[in-house]
Amino acid sequence: MLDLTIYYLRHMPHSRHGLTPYELVFGKTTPNVIATLKAFLTDPETIPINATAFMELLQYDLNTVLEGLRQRLKDKTVHEREKLDKRTLRTFAKDDLVLRKIPGLNSTLDASWEGPYKVLEKLSDVTYKVCPVDGKRTHCKVIHVNHLKEFKDSLMAVHRILTVVDGESDESIDASIIPDSFKGKDLTSHEISALDNCFSNHTSVFNSNPGTTATTCHHPKLTSYIPIWCPSYSIPLRLEKAFKLELDNLLALGIIEPSTSQWSSPPIPILKKDGTVRIVVDFRKLNTMTISEPFLMPTTEDIIARLGNAKFLSKLDLCKGFHQVPMHPDAKHLTAFSCRYGKFQYKKNALWLEKCTGYIPAADADRSVAPRRF
Repeated sequence: MLDLTIYYLRHMPHSRHGLTPYELVFGKTTPNVIATLKAFLTDPETIPINATAFMELLQYDLNTVLEGLRQRLKDKTVHEREKLDKRTLRTFAKDDLVLRKIPGLNSTLDASWEGPYKVLEKLSDVTYKVCPVDGKRTHCKVIHVNHLKEFKDSLMAVHRILTVVDGESDESIDASIIPDSFKGKDLTSHEISALDNCFSNHTSVFNSNPGTTATTCHHPKLTSYIPIWCPSYSIPLRLEKAFKLELDNLLALGIIEPSTSQWSSPPIPILKKDGTVRIVVDFRKLNTMTISEPFLMPTTEDIIARLGNAKFLSKLDLCKGFHQVPMHPDAKHLTAFSCRYGKFQYKKNALWLEKCTGYIPAADADRSVAPRRF
């Protein structure tokens, strides 16, 4: 089986230049048994020759294949470039704001968009010279149009009007400037007006800070209440600044608080794609002592059946959903963690805690916000 696999790999033509590994090494097509025997019996040139003549013939064959390979790769590159340019439909003018596509490290599906950039010059039909809006001219780049897309500042407007500081809106919400794409394309003018009023009357809900549910709390039950203490892990120097900023943010949002608990678990900084840090705590030892109480999650068929007679469908994303469930006052000390900046404990639910995922749908069930209410 291994011999057949090796034979297949050696004689499989490359998708770009159409040559097999055998042809690249020996400069000729792959021989088979019948062809070799026939050539040996009918062609006098197949009579064995000395080593010098063989090397000269091999060098000639390799040079011939190399010239053909270069021409094939050149033609393939031109063909792919023409094919890529034909798919280009969008154009930009000078001073337009655009977003730049950043390829993913592991897959094209991981690609993200960065910006905004300002278009400085159109170099050709498919290439543009762009520069960051708040950057220097030395940071300018020449980018293909397929890696650019229009920057819509309406998204930034929605982020600005929905931002809340210390529980109060930093500016009055103007629902009229929320793009219709956020409201649904099939709504009537009366329904859009009602939705605008909903946004205006509930600015404490539609904001970028997590709220707190009053219907449930997280109170894990343990098999033993003997305190466990784990030494802290070292934090990479390149993440120290981001770790401190996220720690201060959690304190400002009321998610954590200073602690004097005898329990301690090590925190771990997780680097996110945007350069910020998510702080998670290694609760593995605490989880081994936790009594599991699984929550029955609804099935997809059940949810679809309840939505059968619905007139409106809305999709809501909880902001830091885990942190919207408070910890029971008698359980806060269990979530304590230590770092170089002090010792803290969670006032609200923490990631990586055993059975913490069941409290969010449980809280929704207690509020009776199941789809059947719509």
